[in-house]
Formats: sequence, structure tokens, C-alpha cells
Amino acid sequence: MSFFKNIFTGGDPLAVIRKAADRRQWADVLSRCDALDLDRLNAEERAEIEALERNAGDSLATVNLEEGKAFLRAGDMTRAADHLDLAATQARTPGLLDDIRHYQGQLRSEESTAEPLPMGCVSSSCGATCSEPSVAVLGDEDADLPAEQRLELILAGYPSEWAEKYFHADPVFLEGFLLAHEGQDEEALAQFDKVSPDARDLIYYFERGALYGRLGQVDKAVADLKRALEEAPAARIVLDILIHFEKMMDDGQAAENRLLELLRNGIDPGFCHGHLAAIYASRDQMDPALEQGLKALSAGTGDPDVIYLTATLLERQGRVGEAEALFSRLSGSGCGSINVALAEFWLRQKKNLDKALDAFKKAAGHIFRTAETYLAKGWEKEGVRLLSSLMEKPDLDDALKKRGMQLLDRNK
Repeated sequence: MSFFKNIFTGGDPLAVIRKAADRRQWADVLSRCDALDLDRLNAEERAEIEALERNAGDSLATVNLEEGKAFLRAGDMTRAADHLDLAATQARTPGLLDDIRHYQGQLRSEESTAEPLPMGCVSSSCGATCSEPSVAVLGDEDADLPAEQRLELILAGYPSEWAEKYFHADPVFLEGFLLAHEGQDEEALAQFDKVSPDARDLIYYFERGALYGRLGQVDKAVADLKRALEEAPAARIVLDILIHFEKMMDDGQAAENRLLELLRNGIDPGFCHGHLAAIYASRDQMDPALEQGLKALSAGTGDPDVIYLTATLLERQGRVGEAEALFSRLSGSGCGSINVALAEFWLRQKKNLDKALDAFKKAAGHIFRTAETYLAKGWEKEGVRLLSSLMEKPDLDDALKKRGMQLLDRNK
């Protein structure tokens, strides 16, 4: 289909954005969308850009939400606050923003009664601690688009080899699929029930399983995802979400068993060892967690969460040289080129304090510039929220704090 080809090919800016979305390069999507001159686009193109930008923002917010929950569980309130505040500025859909605010409330009370989730990401290229993939949700402004265009908008966030399957799917299933991605979960489930048994294939069980998971029906989610995995035993997109839900059951025993079986079959050692490291760490089994983290790194994973977890465990054992080398690999660490994790390591070890201080200042400056940009774009709620969080930091540079307070006063 021509519209399918448009998702993955072409040299114009819109095609580049589609391609970045297909690769789940969400930050690139946002920056390119921001650089586009929307006045030069027609109505359909603008609607597509808005949907891609919304999906990218929600995907990045999901990354930071999961990391914030992980740091909240670990008792690192500062890093938890940073990730949750950033997630709040990135989220576009109300439901996701509500989730973020829920955990911000937990952070403020320093209580955590919800089931903790491991550090995660939603990138198709992520390593061992991936969590549930984000879901592209169409907004009200997309409701009048033809079904083909709505399908195209959603599948722009899917790996290309999977997206093609949907263009040959049962029409009854596709109607449920669109309902699910429009946030009409109950209606989507009812539509999925109408799909004939002989049309219930790999993508049917994957999508229904993901929907069950979003509705909190974990047992049903796992059952459907297992059915999907029977047809594609090594499908990473299925394994990511299935293991995410299995970690929530029986202290992660089901996920552990599955990962060990995948290892016996030689499937993606870096992915498996990294997930096992997170599971063992969640049980306070730190020696096995470190062993699995090192194996994941030896297998070639570059996942930042595995690197961070392994470096932290090495530091706890007094292997500071190895820990520093790993922290050094976390270039960017969520703040452009600034490696705040390494700076925090230096601070704990009382070394390179001038460099650490400079990194913290640059990180604060980055957050300030992000908030300033949000305000300039008219995103007052997001900008004020991020700026207010920054102003609460006791070690904030006086000049930056003064500028921040002036901005807040102008945007009251």
C-alpha cells in the first residue's frame, strides 16, 4: 500500500520524522517536529505531526516515569523527583499524566504502597530492563480521519516488520485495534470478542494481551501474550511486555523461569541477563544481581539501566574503579551530554569535586532551558511545574534561581 510505504521511506522532513518514530527515536521526533514550519503543511500533515509528537512525548514520559518509580523504590528521592518532574512535562495524554501525578504524590509523602516496577525503557533497541511498550493514543482531533490514516499514525510507532502485519489483518480486529488506541478500552475488548477464532493470530493475542495489561487484568494479559509467543518465540516486542507483567507475579518467578529458558535456547543473552539482574536486585539478592549484570554487559548490552545497576552494585562492593568506568559509559544520563550519574559517583567518593559541581550546574541549566522553552511555546503548566521543581533544589546556583523566580512570577 502506498500509504504504508510513506511511513518508512522518503527524504522530506515529514518522512524523516516518520522514520525516527518507527525507530522509536522519540527525542529526535520531538526536536524535528519542533523545527518544522507547520504553516507549510496541509491539514492532514499537521494532524499527523501532532499525533507523532504526542506519541513521542508520551513515550519519553513513560521512560522517565518508570525510572522515577525505580529510584523512588530505591529511596533516591532526588533522582526520583527529577525523572517524575521531567515525565510530567513530556506527557501529552491525561491518563499518563494522572499516573505521573500519582507517583509524585507518593514521592512527596515518601511512601510507596504500589507494586514497584524495575527501571525500564520503551525503546525497540533497549536492553535488559524494558518495561511495557507505550501505546500511541489518538486524540479527539484525529477521530474524523479515515481509518487508513488513523492506522498509519498508530503504526508509525511500531517496528516496521510488525507494522506490515496489521495492513493484512482481519477488518473486525482492526476496528478493535483502533478503538484500543483511541482510549476506548472496554469497547475495544467487546470488538476483539467479535473476531472469529480462525482470525485470532499473533497480532490479535499481542494487542488483546497488551490491552488486558493496561486494564490491570494481568493474568489475562499473560495468557494472551503467551499465545502470541507460541507463534513468535523470539519476538522481542512480545517478550518485553510479557516479562514486564510476569515480573509482577509471584515475586518475578515466572519471569525468571522464562529468562532462564531463553538463555538455554541461546536467545538474546544481554536482554536475559539484564532482566535477571533487575529481578535479583528487587529481591535484595545483590551478589546474583551483580553476576547477572556483568554477564549482560559481557554479552554486549548497552542498556543504561543495566549499566547503572551494575555500577551501583560494584560501588557497594568497594570495586570503585570498575564502578567509575561503568558510570563513565552513561554519557548523557538523560541530560544531553551531561553525565550526572558519574558526577554523583564522584561526590560520593569525594573526588573530582570541581567537575562534579560543574556537571550539576550544567544539568540544572539544562532543566532550566527546557522549562524556559516550554514557557516560550505556551506550555505554561509543564514549564511552571518543571521550573518550580528546580527552584526547590537547595544547591541551585543563585543567579539561576533568581532568573527562575522571575520567570515564575511572570507566569503566575
